[in-house]
Amino acid sequence: MKSIVCGLSLLALCFTVTKNVAADEDIERQYASQEHIEELAKSCAFTIGQDIQSDAEINRSILVCVNEELNAAFYRPITKLPAASLISESNE
Repeated sequence: MKSIVCGLSLLALCFTVTKNVAADEDIERQYASQEHIEELAKSCAFTIGQDIQSDAEINRSILVCVNEELNAAFYRPITKLPAASLISESNE
């Protein structure tokens, strides 16, 4: 009986530590500056090139690329590209 109680206590302790570590990871991640995001978007746009036909697909690919770079640098992801970084026929 003692070993069961000890095992359950250890399990609860592990769960609490894991939950706190996961919460700390979210707290530590900051948002990147607007300038940094715009530079990443330019770099990603250059890398993607013109292989994709529609502007919407290009913008989605750039957003995915930017978020991968932000994640690698321990920044929080973004949900949309800054207006200055969007690809559209009016920007060309």
